[in-house]
Amino acid sequence: MDSIAATAAALFGSGSLLDVKGQSPAYYAVAAITTASGVLLPVLLLGAFVYKLFRIDPITFRSTVSIENYNGFTIASVRYYNSTSTPLVGLNAHVIARTRTTTRPVVIQNIRLSVLTSTGMQNASTWPYSSPQVPFTIRAVLSEGEIAEHVSANEEFVLYGTERRVTLDQLQLFVVVSGTFAENGTAFTSIKSYSLKTDGTAILGHFQEIDPDMTKHPTKWDGWDNFEGNQQ
Repeated sequence: MDSIAATAAALFGSGSLLDVKGQSPAYYAVAAITTASGVLLPVLLLGAFVYKLFRIDPITFRSTVSIENYNGFTIASVRYYNSTSTPLVGLNAHVIARTRTTTRPVVIQNIRLSVLTSTGMQNASTWPYSSPQVPFTIRAVLSEGEIAEHVSANEEFVLYGTERRVTLDQLQLFVVVSGTFAENGTAFTSIKSYSLKTDGTAILGHFQEIDPDMTKHPTKWDGWDNFEGNQQ
């Protein structure tokens, strides 16, 4: 009983399990592990808390994807913006499509989609400088020779750059945005996934345009109220 009392006192008080005399080797082995845990556990918990506290994701993504016709292609337009109060530089964004076959054996494949930019078809879209709250669009190419109305209706189409026939129900998009905080040079990577099943995530039509007005804060620009929606 004395050893049990000493153990309890050491666990809940200021004593040490290793100070208890006359115990077996197994007791001291357990005591050493317990003592180490008492030191390391608070450190690990503190580290996890600090990591969560200071890990800032500067990118806010629109929750829906617009499926639209664009220069002869059917594209998935994804909108996002810098939601911090500091500029971001050197942004690079690309889109990965995850496909899943409907026959056995089931095959899952990750395919990097081409994106349409002001300079033509590219592997990624770049954004040299991002002011706070200013939105940006990445246009991932889904198909050529098919119209958005059919694609959004979950009809089968050939995924651009492949020979794979898919429907939106079989696609999951991952948008990866990386860059650097201009203020301190810290690099970041932000990832957003979209399941394109016909549950309201993929919306037919053009996203809500936002009209820049350099005399106002970006959140006051016309169109911001409908950021999550498409234009009428």
